[in-house]
Amino acid sequence: MNTTEKGDALEIAVFNLFEAQIETDRFFARKDCCRIFRRKGYYSEKRKANIIFDISIEISFPGAPNYSMLILIECKNYAKTVPVDDVEEFFAKVEQAGVANTKGIFVSNSALQSSALNYCKSQGMGVARYFDGQDLKWELQRSASASFAGHSAGSALEAYLGLTRPEYRSSVFELYMHSPHGATNSLNTFFEDLVFHGLAKNAPLHRLPRSRAKRSDMVPYLKLEELENIAHEALTTIGTNADIEPVDLEQLCAHHPAAKGLKLIRTTAELDSSLNHPLARITFEPLVIELFELPGSSSGRNRFTLAHEIGHLLLGHGKYLKAEWRNESDNENIEGFQDDGTALRRMEVQANYVASCLLMPRALVSKAFYEQIQIRGIQNKGFGLLFVDSQECNLNNYYSVTSQLMMQFGVSRAAVTIRLAGMGLIKDARKKQTATPLIEALNRLTKIEVNLD
Repeated sequence: MNTTEKGDALEIAVFNLFEAQIETDRFFARKDCCRIFRRKGYYSEKRKANIIFDISIEISFPGAPNYSMLILIECKNYAKTVPVDDVEEFFAKVEQAGVANTKGIFVSNSALQSSALNYCKSQGMGVARYFDGQDLKWELQRSASASFAGHSAGSALEAYLGLTRPEYRSSVFELYMHSPHGATNSLNTFFEDLVFHGLAKNAPLHRLPRSRAKRSDMVPYLKLEELENIAHEALTTIGTNADIEPVDLEQLCAHHPAAKGLKLIRTTAELDSSLNHPLARITFEPLVIELFELPGSSSGRNRFTLAHEIGHLLLGHGKYLKAEWRNESDNENIEGFQDDGTALRRMEVQANYVASCLLMPRALVSKAFYEQIQIRGIQNKGFGLLFVDSQECNLNNYYSVTSQLMMQFGVSRAAVTIRLAGMGLIKDARKKQTATPLIEALNRLTKIEVNLD
């Protein structure tokens, strides 16, 4: 793809995102007040000719013949950071083509130099950095930037890092933005801040009809027994002899209605210097699960990865997700069934738990667990049969029991621990390592609350 084609692709992607926001009445102003264009010309008195802008949005009062607000957008694809000269040039064109109540937005796929960001802030311009959906960890059916409504310091800091750090990679947001009021991940917050910046309190535009699209958490909360039932019903389509041999996940893919048309691909991946290798990618249209198997990787980890993606299918998460990447750290940092109420976290937790239920049917796990408890003479000392803390005797019990279950069911220790915890058969009292303030701050940046309304 040459430079022109890359620029066109960025322009089309941004146009489609904004158009969808307007058409679904999720833009800050009602859709009957907005018209969006590509490559429309606006007259410049200095040039005595039109200046063509990549994207423009005209905002008017219902029934009015002329627009009351004009938003002009330029999209630039860069291989390096955005210099101040380019935003200055764009602002000069906005000034020529616009009259009162005209705002400019500069969109790039690259980070901005600090001088460029400072110039945009000083001129009341908007600026945004776009991340292609193919590169996101979670690609949502509806834009995360359009659904996000947070105003926390953490989200503002994340947005600022996304705008200014060349090496930054987004997990879910297509846009990181900066209005005259500051950095944000929320598209509506960005437009509201930009449009109303500098307007007098009694300005007519404050009476512009606003969008009132209903917001609701569309990812339903499911109890553990409901997740268990989903997995159990799926297993009945193939039968299981997991007490003799591990559950055949490929048979499940071949026979379950939720996996109809699924293409399952296994790709041998090469080890590199990355500490977080991709393990799998699922796309829902077309329906494809690609597993990236590393040399020497454990079959238990590979099986849990596949079961996790199957869990998304059984739970109908294609309604919310276009695609998902699963990385090595996702399997190593499984927290099981702790649902914090956020949409992305909820989907991941649900898929993890369904995966553990698929790989380890309840009755068989219970039978195998109690056999191991009896064989090893483990006694309940008031904390539960399998209690694990930092004491050597309790750690030995934990590792010996879980190791046997790992071998029997062909799964990882993390998957066994999830399953036992969900069944109330283990109590883990090991102390978590205390994080430094910096690590805690970075962790907060990853806790993204996205309302998939």
